Amino acid sequence: GRYDIEIFPTFFRLRGKTYDYKIQQTSVGNLFLLPKLDDLHEMFVIGLDPPLRQGQTLYHFLVLQFKKEEEKEIQLNLDDETVQKEYGGKLEPQYEAPVYEVFSNVFHVLAKKKIIKPSGFKSQHDEVAVKCSLKANEGYLYPLEKCFLFIPKPPTLIKNGDIDKLMRFQLVFRVSMTGNAGKGALTTSRTFDVKFCMKKFDHLDSYFHSKNIRTENDTEDKGQQVLDDYSEYFGGDSDDDLKRDSKRNDEDSETVDEDFVDEDSESDVAEEYDENYSGVGSSTEEEELPKKKVKVSKSKSAKA
Repeated sequence: GRYDIEIFPTFFRLRGKTYDYKIQQTSVGNLFLLPKLDDLHEMFVIGLDPPLRQGQTLYHFLVLQFKKEEEKEIQLNLDDETVQKEYGGKLEPQYEAPVYEVFSNVFHVLAKKKIIKPSGFKSQHDEVAVKCSLKANEGYLYPLEKCFLFIPKPPTLIKNGDIDKLMRFQLVFRVSMTGNAGKGALTTSRTFDVKFCMKKFDHLDSYFHSKNIRTENDTEDKGQQVLDDYSEYFGGDSDDDLKRDSKRNDEDSETVDEDFVDEDSESDVAEEYDENYSGVGSSTEEEELPKKKVKVSKSKSAKA
């Protein structure tokens, strides 16, 4: 929302229409000054520890947006003696500069925290961040010297030291499938992800290597899972099930059926398919009928 900010030597205050917050300077953690990719605004991010509480919600970051070209003449409520004695000349009694520069400089001196700025990373569009989304929220991911920062909402800080490895370069499309169970039935909808694993992404890849961050392509690791999901979705068998069924059929076909008698082999027992067989109830009329041989299937089911 919109707030008026009052800055004091040991704390700062946020005054809004509904809420009023008082935050100690000792609660200020990381400070970031980052250009927004629209070339119109600068983003000043204040990390808080402990976080700001609003009801049951905790806010670990404050994201302030300033117009880049907005300049004002600002007079600090400090005399020259105080500036020199208390702040070692790091502040000026009067400023005439862009508001974001004045604000960030004052915060830097009073909170005694370093301001983190873009580290030199440049995307293929010569920008210091890449546009992306975190779940359903669109924003910007800034690769910085020792961390990644996603803003504006929800602000998310990922330190390089906390990263085990990255699963890299997947372009994901979500495909929607609709089906109708029949006339008058409710229409159902399902979605699945189609992932394209890119061969390389030069700018980010170079950044990862420079920070000694391991990257891994998850195509092989998740290949079987994708197959299982596919089989389950369409009601088919997985590859392993098909292999097991094939092996079982091979074993069955190799088993010798002791009750099977080859028609070419000699046998003392007359079978029904033997043209010389004269069983009970046979007749001359039946003997004159065309003789048909019944072949027994070479499988365990023949024995049953």
